[in-house]
Amino acid sequence: MKKIFLLFILFVVVEMQAQEQNNYMTNNEIQSFLDSMIVHKNQIIGKSMGDVYSMFEQVRIPMRHFSVEDTSPWIDPEGKSYLTSVILFTETLEDMDDGIEYFDIRFELNIPKIETGVFFRSLPSDTYSIWWNAFKQQTMEMEIKDFFYQKLILPLHH
Repeated sequence: MKKIFLLFILFVVVEMQAQEQNNYMTNNEIQSFLDSMIVHKNQIIGKSMGDVYSMFEQVRIPMRHFSVEDTSPWIDPEGKSYLTSVILFTETLEDMDDGIEYFDIRFELNIPKIETGVFFRSLPSDTYSIWWNAFKQQTMEMEIKDFFYQKLILPLHH
């Protein structure tokens, strides 16, 4: 009886750890949350990206990849491109390439001109997690001008 009780306790602890590691919102929950953000967009506009990062962490929306949008160098007299938006993805590049459903969440920024190349060269070239943390730090104070999202599934390339 004692062995069964110990096995039960071990099972509960392992199960709790597994749930703790993967307790992100489901895609349906993410979509409902993002739809609510759209309805209350006026409460998000003017906030900082840091506010969004904190909110997403609190409600458990995964931020597994990121990117930026920028202006075209073809329209700039000096051939430079400038940051315009931060894009958060709920899946990794590998999972997106494998045809996993994901969200592409874009935050248009109200910022002075920041040259894209200069911005990326300011980030460390260490591991992805170090780079992601530096990216978050660099964009933390950037003000949100607008945002929208898309739910996507990339076609399989295989």
